[in-house]
Amino acid sequence: MKVVEIDKLNFFYNYGTKNQLHVLKDVDFYLEAGESVGIIGKTGSGKSTFLYHLNGLLSPSSGSVRVFGVDINSGDVNLHKIRKRIGIVFQNPEDQLFERYLGDDIAFGPLKYGKTIEEAREIVFRVMNMVGLDRSLKDRFITKLSFGQKRLGAIAGVLALEPEVLVLDEPTSGLDPLTRRRVLEMLRRLRAGGISIILVSHRIEDVVDVCQRVYILDEGRVVYTGRVEDLCNNPDILAEHGFEPPVVSELAFSMRKAGLQLGDGIINVGQLLDALDEILR
Repeated sequence: MKVVEIDKLNFFYNYGTKNQLHVLKDVDFYLEAGESVGIIGKTGSGKSTFLYHLNGLLSPSSGSVRVFGVDINSGDVNLHKIRKRIGIVFQNPEDQLFERYLGDDIAFGPLKYGKTIEEAREIVFRVMNMVGLDRSLKDRFITKLSFGQKRLGAIAGVLALEPEVLVLDEPTSGLDPLTRRRVLEMLRRLRAGGISIILVSHRIEDVVDVCQRVYILDEGRVVYTGRVEDLCNNPDILAEHGFEPPVVSELAFSMRKAGLQLGDGIINVGQLLDALDEILR
């Protein structure tokens, strides 16, 4: 079942003026229930603008956006319900955190949707554990958190609403390697638990670690869509749109060139280790 279906989406900033800017151009997109999809593209390709159409933060200049079978720009849609089912984590966590204490920020959504204080407290502890935040940070001033803690706190605040679709805009940007790995591991667990994921990133390695399919946006157009494995094994398409193959893919290629009998389609560390283990056996 398609939980997100977008057809011929066009969007202009300053539409109808002499300064109008055509940002999205005939974009087609879909997301199946339980699927994880990556969107990659250079800065200015329209990735963030695209995301803001998924829960009605922006409305198409033309085309349609259907979420859970409903056209969210039809005029009679309850956007609050849509935004509970499809949660967006913005690129800058400070755009999302607004309470004084982290625990209050995470609890805001559940309380707004009718949870009791006791229920909200349990949710806060549960989602903090999911993202790897110590529960002692619940009473920490948000201004005293590190950037990585703010990022994880923003993700926890969205997860507290138990969305069916989780949308993340550059979730590993600005993170140290340890926190980045923690975020990607968490997304893999969420995917395994049945949450549909849309991951926007300028890092193809993030998409490789989490996603099954990938779209490339370039100057507002979808210029490629297909399986992640197929894209990673097509360096010409990657190079054409400003990307290099994942480091693991290049390493596996070098190993094959050196004579190791590795299989095709190795794009992440786990696959490479499994292949090496098979050789050693």
